[in-house]
Amino acid sequence: ANVTIDLKEIPEESVGLELMIIEQLNGEQEVIEAIPLKLKELNDSIAMYNIDIQASKPGIYKYAFRIYPKHEFLPHRQDFGFIKWL
Repeated sequence: ANVTIDLKEIPEESVGLELMIIEQLNGEQEVIEAIPLKLKELNDSIAMYNIDIQASKPGIYKYAFRIYPKHEFLPHRQDFGFIKWL
């Protein structure tokens, strides 16, 4: 997968992007893995990320991309209203 984000004035080291793999069992959903994407290229404010994965086991899964803030003083990135889902 390739994801392109216009970071505007946000430094690239302040942004994280991950692929969430969610398994659905008996009507319940559970995040089974969060895989960070790698910054492939940065042109001005345009950041291009990529990830290459293969399915390792059969089943029904949902996939989502999550953009989150990164900073050494943020204790838990899920506690903030800065998370965006793609």
